Amino acid sequence: MSHNRQSTSILQFLTHKNPEVAHVPSKNRTNTRNQDWHVPGRMLPWKDFQSNILEAIYNGSLFEELRQPQRMLPHFPTISQGTDCIIEAETNVIAMYEKWNKTIITAALGPVQQKFGPAVWRKGKRAPGRNLSDAPPKRGVSRKQPIRRSSKVAKQARKRSLARLRPDSGSVSWNSTLPATDPAHDPLALERFPKEFKPAFKWSSEKFFAMEVLDENGAFGSHKEVMDVSMPIRQAYTYCIQNLCRYGCILTCKEAFVFRVRPLEDEPSDSSVDADKKLEEGLIRNGLMEYHTIPWSNHYKDDSSSCKSWTVNLALWFLHVLAGNQYKVWWKYDELVGETIAPQLDVGVSASDVVPVQEHHDTEDPISRSQSPRSEATVALDDSVGKKRRWDAVESEDDPIHSSFSKRSFTIAV
Repeated sequence: MSHNRQSTSILQFLTHKNPEVAHVPSKNRTNTRNQDWHVPGRMLPWKDFQSNILEAIYNGSLFEELRQPQRMLPHFPTISQGTDCIIEAETNVIAMYEKWNKTIITAALGPVQQKFGPAVWRKGKRAPGRNLSDAPPKRGVSRKQPIRRSSKVAKQARKRSLARLRPDSGSVSWNSTLPATDPAHDPLALERFPKEFKPAFKWSSEKFFAMEVLDENGAFGSHKEVMDVSMPIRQAYTYCIQNLCRYGCILTCKEAFVFRVRPLEDEPSDSSVDADKKLEEGLIRNGLMEYHTIPWSNHYKDDSSSCKSWTVNLALWFLHVLAGNQYKVWWKYDELVGETIAPQLDVGVSASDVVPVQEHHDTEDPISRSQSPRSEATVALDDSVGKKRRWDAVESEDDPIHSSFSKRSFTIAV
């Protein structure tokens, strides 16, 4: 497949058409399943994850870099229609993303590396001591107050091992040491943006939503979390809990399903409990997954100087910029447009030595008003505009469940 034209800007580079692929379904169309994977309490559209955020975030400086002319960008990777574009299994999906998308995104991150400190596409390491997790709560019963840590029930609760659970790929800080061997000595090698790959004939968001897995409030219906189509969501969500990452994704050669997570409940006041442990428990009990879908076919037909809509490469590139700065999960997030560039951590400096930037919320988070995933109606996300908090934030775009499939403000070439 010919992609010989050399791009003259990062924006042009990231909005080029993806290769056309042929999906050849295998006999086995079921997904990997594990009942110990966690379940989001609610799933809602990521309302402010809109492509035009690129023109406003960081006071417009990122957008200036995107459309800066005459960048010395490489030619597009050479793709073979007869070999690279035949998708028969997950390994083919991974190979396509590694050869095409990762190569393009990595090259496009290079020019903004020093100024914005993005994450780079490389599987990260799990933080030491994070091999065990609480069991998923039993569903189908009303939610209760958290168990007292000193109670007999809490002490007898069986932990689940996460030692064998690894995302297919991920991201680390751009100035992490090479090779990344011991996160205790290189905190920059910790996972920041876990990625899960699936063949489109095994999973798609379109099929997930068409099967009405979620109720009108974004909560999983009775026993719907055990359905095959729910398993990739649970798997990707568990990766974020495992690594305490706010961003994650499920990637196929038909779409990129990107999301951000946080606990739905308020931050506990108990200072005796480890902060990371409180976040993990909050995500396990009742977490929110805000999602957005980007079709593989999305691209810009003309050489635009504005961000018309997301393409897979443009969205993943942007998420690497975000994850390079603020990647840890937190209790609430301000508007995405208020994101700030974090101080860059040098190798050998512990992450605990850096004082986190605090977010200030002047208004109550509307979602937190209802702790149950079955509240009267779906409510809007926090729209307060404040300064940043400890690991900074994001929110998102579009509207209904299939907004990214049904609304298009740009031309898709044939």
